[in-house]
Amino acid sequence: MNIAVIGVNHKSASADIREKASFTVSDRIEALDQLMEMGIQEAVILSTCNRSEIYIADFDRDLEDKVDQVIDFYLKRFDAPQLRPHLFTRLRRGASWHIHSVAVGLDSVVVGEDQILGQLKDAHAMAMDMGACGKVLNKMIREAVSTAKQIKQETGISDEPVSVSSIGIKFLNEESGGLAGKNALVVGTGKMGRQALNYLKEHDLGRIVMTNRTHHKSLDLQGVFPDVDVIPYDDRYDLLGDMDVLITATASPHTVIRNSRIGGRDKPLLILDMALPRDVDPKVGEREDVKLFVVDDLREISERNMKKRRALCEEALLAREPEIRELGHWLKTMKVDPLIGQLKQRADQIGDDTLDYLNKKLKLDLKESKLLDKMVHSALKRMIREPILQLKSMKDIGEQEKAIEVLEQLFQLEEDK
Repeated sequence: MNIAVIGVNHKSASADIREKASFTVSDRIEALDQLMEMGIQEAVILSTCNRSEIYIADFDRDLEDKVDQVIDFYLKRFDAPQLRPHLFTRLRRGASWHIHSVAVGLDSVVVGEDQILGQLKDAHAMAMDMGACGKVLNKMIREAVSTAKQIKQETGISDEPVSVSSIGIKFLNEESGGLAGKNALVVGTGKMGRQALNYLKEHDLGRIVMTNRTHHKSLDLQGVFPDVDVIPYDDRYDLLGDMDVLITATASPHTVIRNSRIGGRDKPLLILDMALPRDVDPKVGEREDVKLFVVDDLREISERNMKKRRALCEEALLAREPEIRELGHWLKTMKVDPLIGQLKQRADQIGDDTLDYLNKKLKLDLKESKLLDKMVHSALKRMIREPILQLKSMKDIGEQEKAIEVLEQLFQLEEDK
C-alpha cells in the first residue's frame, strides 16, 4: 500500500508553527502542480486552521524517497527550516488509518466535529479538478468519507454537545423543565453570545432579547437574527423582571450584572454566566429566586462528553478495521494490475502470431479457424492465470515486488512500458 501522509497538525505543532505551513486556495493549486512536476503520482492537500497535510500515493517502490521529497518541498516552499521537527509522517496502513481518523473527527481538536468532513471532501474535489488525485487516493478518501458518515449516523457522536454554549443551553433547557415559551436575555454579542442565540432559536422561546455595550453591534446582528429584539445596554435591568433566563458572555473586565440592581422577582431566574472574568456578581447566586451557573459548572460536562465522543469514535473505527485492511489489500493488488495487463497483452500477441502461422500452413474452414483461435487463447490464459493468482495472494509487499521484477524480466515486459 504505497500511500503516505506528511504534514503538521494541532498535535505536532503550535498555532504559530502551523501558520507557517498553511496553504491558501491559490497556494494549493500551485503546490499540487509542483508536486506532480516532482513526479508524485497522486496528491491531495488538506489545509485548515488545525492542520496542513499532504496525502500522496505512488507506485514507485521507494515510498520513503517520495516522503523525503515532500518534506523538502514543505521546508523550501514555506522557507521555514524550523518546520522540520514538527512534520510527521504516516506510511501505508498508518496513512490509511490516519485519513479515516481525520474524516470521522477522531483526530480533531473537538472530537467528532462535522466541519473537517466537508474540508476533506473539498480538498479531494480540488485535487480531482487539478488531475492530481487518481484511482488510489480517490478510493481511499471516498471510503474514509463514507465510513465517517456511517459512524456519525450509527453513534450519534455529533449529538453530544461539547462547546460551552451548546452545553449551556441544553443545561438550561433541562433545569427549566423546557425553554419553550420562556423569555431570555442575552448580554454580549461576541462569538459565544452569537452561538447562544443560535442554540436558543432551536427551543421555540416566547421572546429572545439581546443587548451589548456597543449598541450598533447589536443592531448589526439583527440582520442575522431578525426574530430577536434589541434593547439599549442601559435598559438590561429594567427588562430582567420579565425574563426567565439570562445569559451573559461579554469581554468586560468587571461585572455587568450587579446584585444591588436586581429587584424583587415574581418568578425564578436562571442565569448562565459564560464569561471569564465573570459577568455576574457572585452574590446574585445567593438569592432564593435565582439559580446561577458559571463556566466551571459546564466544563465537567464538556470533558465528559468529549471522552464519550472519543470512546464512540475509537470503538466504531476499530470495528471497521477489517474493512480498512481490505482497502489496503485492494491497494496492494492494484500494484500488480499494470503487470497483469502486460502479461495478458503479451499472451494475446503470442496467440495472434501463432494463429497467423497456423492459418498460413493449414487449410481450415471458418468454423475450424474459430475453434483453433478459442483453444489457443484459452490455453495461453490458463498458462498465466496461476502466476497472476499467486502474485495477488502474496501478503509480503517486498516478496510481491521481487516477483513482479522477475516476471518483468522473464517476459521482457520492461520493454513494453
